[in-house]
Amino acid sequence: MFFSANKDNLPNALVIGPMRTATTWVYEYLKSRGDICLPSGVKETFFFDKRFHKGINWYGAHFKRSKGKKHLKIIEVAPSYFHSDEAPRRIFDTLGQVTLLVMVRNPVERSISHYRHLVSRGLVGTDMKKAVAKYPEIIEASRYAHRLQKWEKVFGVGAVRVIRQELLKENPPEFVKQLCELLGIPFLPPPEALLYTKINKAPVPSFPLLARLGWRFANFLRDYRVYAPIELAKSLGLKKLFFGSDRREKKFSLTQEDIIWLEDLLKEDWIVFQRSLQGESERELSRNSQWLYYENSNGL
Repeated sequence: MFFSANKDNLPNALVIGPMRTATTWVYEYLKSRGDICLPSGVKETFFFDKRFHKGINWYGAHFKRSKGKKHLKIIEVAPSYFHSDEAPRRIFDTLGQVTLLVMVRNPVERSISHYRHLVSRGLVGTDMKKAVAKYPEIIEASRYAHRLQKWEKVFGVGAVRVIRQELLKENPPEFVKQLCELLGIPFLPPPEALLYTKINKAPVPSFPLLARLGWRFANFLRDYRVYAPIELAKSLGLKKLFFGSDRREKKFSLTQEDIIWLEDLLKEDWIVFQRSLQGESERELSRNSQWLYYENSNGL
């Protein structure tokens, strides 16, 4: 069926990432509310970074409002947009001055989590530096100050709202309260089950080639908005077959040399970002600026 998009049925708020900052948890929370219009059948469309050639009607067809439901906002949670050079201008030209939300965490931890996510998809091996050479976004998406400057150049200084991912672990109700305030929606507490659910973990797959083939086939289906087989495969447990499961999760550790290398790459940008934040106390800045790396065991 032909679908003609207009601004009334396109997002008026975007959670633009970056990846591995609890964006999947936020998506699940927004979906649980029932008063937010999200993309139909899929979490992310990848429209403004990877599928812009599909056209605005392809994108708009994802946001069909349910009959009889009053949606307060149309939102896409799209973490890959943050590190895209093309996305800011494309979004502004298409959607105008929409609400933009960025979620941040310790940049070293975020880069490591991003790297492990790519390992779980069979896209890289267990050599961090080779992985970064192939996928620069492992580092680029953690350069918060640098990336926010690119967004603010298009949308204006202060147009991008920021929330700390760590707050979700420290004080979930406060995190949700701030999330709702920044998105301009009324506060609703998250479902109890969601608070104790580990989401989007990234185990090392037993068969990297199978994981890579599964990832590529899923992307092929997404190009044509064929999401039902992907969701069916997940419900049948095939995701664990392709990408590994928590029970059979292989562990691998980065060397101290790798961690120091990441710190050296990211520290200057992190300091600039911290200084740019308004309303942060010296104590808060100090606590957030610590570089000690620790395992993030909750899978966010």
